[in-house]
Formats: sequence, structure tokens, C-alpha cells
Amino acid sequence: MKTKLKSGPKTRRKLDCETPFIELRNGNVAQAPQFSHRLNGFTARKSTSCLTGPNSLVKPFKFPSNPYEYKVTPLRECPTPENLKFCNTPIDVLRYWRLHIATHPYFNPDCECLAVLLLNARLRIKGHNLVSIGTLDTVLASPREVFRVAVITAAASIIVMHNHPSGDSCPTDNDIRVTRRLLKAGDFLEIKLLDHIVVGQGNTSSLRELGYFYSV
Repeated sequence: MKTKLKSGPKTRRKLDCETPFIELRNGNVAQAPQFSHRLNGFTARKSTSCLTGPNSLVKPFKFPSNPYEYKVTPLRECPTPENLKFCNTPIDVLRYWRLHIATHPYFNPDCECLAVLLLNARLRIKGHNLVSIGTLDTVLASPREVFRVAVITAAASIIVMHNHPSGDSCPTDNDIRVTRRLLKAGDFLEIKLLDHIVVGQGNTSSLRELGYFYSV
């Protein structure tokens, strides 16, 4: 049945209501839900314009619907002299530090920085990983972060190294505690921790040579 709106004041008065009606041609009155929906939406927007709901301010966080496949991607190539591809002494580690770690774009000499050398089964350097950059006198050295890239790249062993901005390479009590935690984690993961080198200004300290590797 076709409907027709009358343009008289009676119809306008009815449309002013929250639930409008229309008058049919045969004189009956029926609801107009399509107009009611529009007018109710307008009324709701008008009544909430001064009080903004939380959904309009903060969008709900949505988790990814599906997992992803990941792979390891090298960041940059680090040309290294042949005699530095085997770091057998703390002096070699210091030279590698100066060549690649101290020249890293994110390296900050005023903060403690921790890096890991990744070695293969023949103790040849596969690469390195700048694990974290800390503050003036502390740096994050969790076993989870230290061994993460070593596990992914199938490293056989690692050498941990970090700097002291003060220039004094003597290990602190916290350095000793962290080293012993890393030793235990390396034994569990079967990734041997060969040494922990503390880099100062022109000098280094090896926690293995100081005897801290033998009292875990």
C-alpha cells in the first residue's frame, strides 16, 4: 500500500514526536520506522554531543587475527680483518669493539652498552648483536635478551662485552652476578659463555681471567 505524507501542520506536529506517525490515504494512522530511526539517531547524537563516550576517544585494541612466519635478516655487513675473525684474547675483543660496536649508529659512549659476539663451533665470529643501551651506570643484561639472537642464529658460543663510561674496567658486583646467571643459562641452552669483557678507556677486564667463571 502506498503512503503519502500530508504537508499540513498536523503532519509536522506528528513528525516532531520522538516516534513519528504518518497518515495514510484511507485515514488510518501507521508508524514510520524509517523516519523514527533517523530522528532517534539525530536525537541521540544531539543529547550526547556534550558528553563524549570512551569509544570515541580511545579505539579498542585489536590483536592480530593470524600468526606470522618470521625469519632472521642481517642488518648490515661488517667488514672485518682476517686476524679479528677469531677473538682469542681480551685485546682482540677490544679491537673488535672499537671497530664495530663503538661505530654503531646507536652507540652512546656516555651510557653502558652491552653487545654479544656470536661464534661458531670453530670459534670464528659469525656476527654480533647490540643487545641493549642502558644508563650511566647500568644496562639490561637478562639471559633472555643475551641469548635470543644466539639461539636464532645457531651460535655455538658467545662472548659478552659491555663498557663502563667511567673508564674503569674493573667489574662491579652486579657484573659478577650477571655473569654467573649467564653461565647457568648458557649451560642449560648448550651455548657456552666463553668470556665477559668489560671495556674501559684503553683497558679491558676479563671476568674469566679474574677467576669469576670458576665459582658458579
